[in-house]
Formats: sequence, C-alpha cells, structure tokens
Amino acid sequence: MNSLINAPERTDRSIQGLDRRLTSRLKPALLQEAIECFMDGILLLTPAGDWVHGNSYARQVCGQLTQNLTQPHRAPQQIWLVCEVLVKNHQRGSSALVVESEVTTPNFNTIRVRASWLKPENSESPFVLVTLEDRYQAMHNKAIAEVQQYRLTPREAEVWLLYQDNYSYKEIATKLYITVNTVKRHMKSIHAKRKGVLEIES
Repeated sequence: MNSLINAPERTDRSIQGLDRRLTSRLKPALLQEAIECFMDGILLLTPAGDWVHGNSYARQVCGQLTQNLTQPHRAPQQIWLVCEVLVKNHQRGSSALVVESEVTTPNFNTIRVRASWLKPENSESPFVLVTLEDRYQAMHNKAIAEVQQYRLTPREAEVWLLYQDNYSYKEIATKLYITVNTVKRHMKSIHAKRKGVLEIES
C-alpha cells in the first residue's frame, strides 16, 4: 500500500529532477539563440580583452575592423580602447557603469560601442559586456517606426526616410523624380503631423 502511495511522489520528484536538468541544459542554448537574434552586436570579453563570446553581428563587425586577417581571440583595437577606459576607471575606483564611443569601419559604417560590466552570479570575476550598434540601421529603423507613428502617406514615408538618411531636398527630389517644391510640401505636412503627435504625447 505504501509503495503505491509513494510511487507518485517518487515520480513527481523524478519529473522535477528531469525538468531541472532539461532547464539547465536549455537555458544556455536559449540564451545563445536569443543573443544571435539581436540586431545589435553582443560581445563578451574578459577584463584583459580576451574574447569569450560574440554573436554573428559582433563577429561581422570585428571581421570588418580587423580586415578578416585572423579569427579574433581578442577584441579589435578600436573596440578595446573603449573597454580599456571602463577597466581603468574601475581600477581607479571610479563608479562609471557605462563607457561609449563611436568607431568607423572600413565600409564607412558608424558603429556605436557601449561597454559595461557584467557580473554573473556563479563567476568570481566580472566580464566586459560590449554592444555594437549600427548607427545608420538604428536611424533607419527609427524613421520606419516614425512613419507608423505619424501616419504618413506612402509618398511622405519615402521623403521622410530619405530625409532621415541625410539626403538634401534636391537629392530627394532627384531620387523620387519630383520637384523640390513638392519635397518641401511633403516635409511641411510631415512636420505638422509630427508636431500634432508630439503635442498629444506630451
């Protein structure tokens, strides 16, 4: 009788143990998959600059900065200079939590580099967490979001995206085969819609 009563308890414990084992195995895999999906580059370094982990975009940026000469075991010099400020500030007792700067790749992409400390619970020493943001892509994504936010027409959206990409009115007109006055008219409408939305939100 006791064995029949205790059997479900043992089964529950077995299931719980299996669940814990599966969860412990899945967490790193899920975490890595999530990091790979980030649009920004994610780079994990030791305080000495040694490479611990990087997602695909981080590897791409580092490859551009090093001209793909070698597989990086250390962060590229341009990125490490930013991290080094964080490390040296920490050694001097500074409470600065984040250090950021911008670097330009050989492809003329501007990358915002942001370095901060990451202290895992089960690790005695901290890591340097680096995020790499493509400024052009970030601005482009922001402009796309604003198209929805301001409820722009398809033509206004085209004008706004080019304007946010630093095109002049004349360049926008040439690109879209319209006159400069038409560009000005669209921009006037866009700014009016933008102002209306911002006033409602404030």
